[in-house]
Amino acid sequence: MKIKSNFVRYVITLSSGTIVAQAIPVAISPILTRLYSPEDFGILSIYLAITAISGSISNGKYENAIMLPENRQEALNIGFLCIIIALTVSIVLLIVIIFFKSFISSWFEKPQIENWLFLVPVSVLFFGVYNALRFFNIREKNYKVIALSSIYKSTGSASVQLILGVLNTGTIGLILGQFSSYVCGNYILIRKVLIDHKLKVAFNTLTIVAAAKRYVRFPKFTLPGSLLNSVSLNIISFLISGIYSTTILGYYSLAQRMLSLPSLVIGRSIGQVYFQQASNLRSESKCILPIFKSTLFKLCLISIPSFVALYFIVEPVFVLIFGLEWQLAGKYAKVLIPLIAIRFVSSTLSNTMHILEKQNITLIIQIVLLLNISIIFICAKVFGWTFLFALYIFTISSSMMYLTFLLTYYKAIINDKEKTIRVK
Repeated sequence: MKIKSNFVRYVITLSSGTIVAQAIPVAISPILTRLYSPEDFGILSIYLAITAISGSISNGKYENAIMLPENRQEALNIGFLCIIIALTVSIVLLIVIIFFKSFISSWFEKPQIENWLFLVPVSVLFFGVYNALRFFNIREKNYKVIALSSIYKSTGSASVQLILGVLNTGTIGLILGQFSSYVCGNYILIRKVLIDHKLKVAFNTLTIVAAAKRYVRFPKFTLPGSLLNSVSLNIISFLISGIYSTTILGYYSLAQRMLSLPSLVIGRSIGQVYFQQASNLRSESKCILPIFKSTLFKLCLISIPSFVALYFIVEPVFVLIFGLEWQLAGKYAKVLIPLIAIRFVSSTLSNTMHILEKQNITLIIQIVLLLNISIIFICAKVFGWTFLFALYIFTISSSMMYLTFLLTYYKAIINDKEKTIRVK
């Protein structure tokens, strides 16, 4: 009973902050869509895709291990390890960009992206630091601090994008706004850690090396899976831009971003609390099936009625809010709704594999996702499919896959339960 009450309380705490944080970009979106063009949003999507893919490896996936040690000092040192890896990845990216910036810009057929490529390594560094700090604060149950950090991120991003949009700076205004969110998001999280912990005393090289060896399964199995997941989620930006146009990518990115808000607002909050509480149960050699079922039920209760209602109103709502120029984004959003609804549930529970230390299964899942999207858009290129037709195929096939992943998580928990019983 206590676990259930804590679960609801923690989710409300996280969601309240995240709702405010997401309400800010939603509130200014009608203004931004009138200050920036669909092509501007398309180029922003390319920047976000590059940053997200690079950021997925920025901690070596050791941030997931922060939740696991019983000893707080060991958890802190895993955080230090994450930051060291993030700094290394950023330096490597900077070297690559220095030597290959012209090649990268010509590959996208967008010479102007050379102007902001140097922001990518710094963004990846801040991204990696944010991940480490967020997971440590989740471990410490500092949910109010995490919620406040989300608000700082959104406020910083929105302010910069609005100001530079009024000044008619074009794409760089959107990109600098996104960059500022990484900076602002870290401020409140690192302040909390600095106040609560003597980091100089906590830092221990031997502990960092020992933790790197103890949790080597994360970079060995989770890292490739996470990279593949990030590629599978973001490669569509490159494919749409390459096969169709940056303008179509802009329409798609707005549709996808608006529909994904429930996942960012509620799904992430529920997922964080589920991860923390299920990890605790597993460390006590208890079965996580009850909390998995309870979380699944809550997610379905939120997802089904919300997305069904949205399906019937999404097109006129997009025109009303974002302007007639964005009508095509509303059409794309309607096609995507079934996939977003199912992915909202499945992705929120995906940490089940981390909790059970089944990173090899996560790797297989990400390979399947990447193959799916690659095959669809290769066929779109070869057979000359319209983007709308390709989007229908993508939605149907991906929805079936995410349903299969849910069943996989359930079976993994059942197998783990049977294994625990045999050991006892």
